[in-house]
Amino acid sequence: MQTNNPVRNYLLDYSREEIHNYIEDLGLPAYRAVQLLQGIYVQKLPNFDNLTTFSKSLRSTLNEETTLRTFNLLETIKSEEDDTTKFLWLLQDGLKIESVIIYEGERVTFCISSQVGCALDCQFCSTGKMGFIRNLTSGEIVEQVILMIEKADKPATNIVFMGMGEPLLNLKNVLKASYLFSDPEGLAFSRKKITISTSGIAPAVKKFADLDAPFSLAVSLNAVFEDKRREIMPITENFPLYQLFDNIRFTG
Repeated sequence: MQTNNPVRNYLLDYSREEIHNYIEDLGLPAYRAVQLLQGIYVQKLPNFDNLTTFSKSLRSTLNEETTLRTFNLLETIKSEEDDTTKFLWLLQDGLKIESVIIYEGERVTFCISSQVGCALDCQFCSTGKMGFIRNLTSGEIVEQVILMIEKADKPATNIVFMGMGEPLLNLKNVLKASYLFSDPEGLAFSRKKITISTSGIAPAVKKFADLDAPFSLAVSLNAVFEDKRREIMPITENFPLYQLFDNIRFTG
C-alpha cells in the first residue's frame, strides 16, 4: 500500500512556516518567502516561469528542485440541470480522485476528497466499495482547491470535506490543508466557511475537539435509530450513537 506522495519538494505540501524555512535553507532573505507564497497562492502559478520578482536563475532553480502541480485532469462532467461540475483527477502515482463544484444561487461549494478510497463501506457510497488505498497529502488536498478556483464560474463561498474518504482518518493532513486555505499568506479563505464532514469516528471527533481547530465539523447520521444506521453505516458497530453523541458534546 502506498502511503506517501513520491514528489520531492512538492511545495503545496509545505505550510507557511515550512516555506519560510525552505527559503532560509536556500540562503535567501525572509522577504523572498513572502514573494514565493504570493506566487503560489495569490498568482496561483503552475510553475515559476512567471514569478518575475525572482531572478531568472532562481526561477530555474525552483523549477528544477520543486513542483507546484501533480494532477492531470482526466474528465469534467457538468450537470445541465444546475451546473454542478465534477472533476476526475489523475494523481502522480496513477491513482484517481474526484472533486465537485456545487452551485446553489450565490453559494458556491467546493467539495473535496481527503483519501483515495475509503475503509468505512457505507452502503450508499460508491467510494467505500474501493476500500482504503491511501491518504492524500495536504498538498494534494490543496491542489484540488487551487485547480477548482481556476475552473469555477464564481468564487467559492464554502469548502467542504465531503468527497472521497473519511477526513477524520486523515486528520493531520486535512487540518494542515485547512490552515493553508485560511492562512492570510495562503488562500485567505474564511475559517467559518470550511467544513470537515465525518461519518462518525467517535475518538477522532474527540481529538478534533481537543485540538480546538477553528473549522466546522459536520456529522453524517443518515439514520437516528441504531439498528438502521448499523445497516447502512457499518462504522456504527464500533462507534454506536451514544458514544458519538457523547464525543460531539466536546466540540460545542
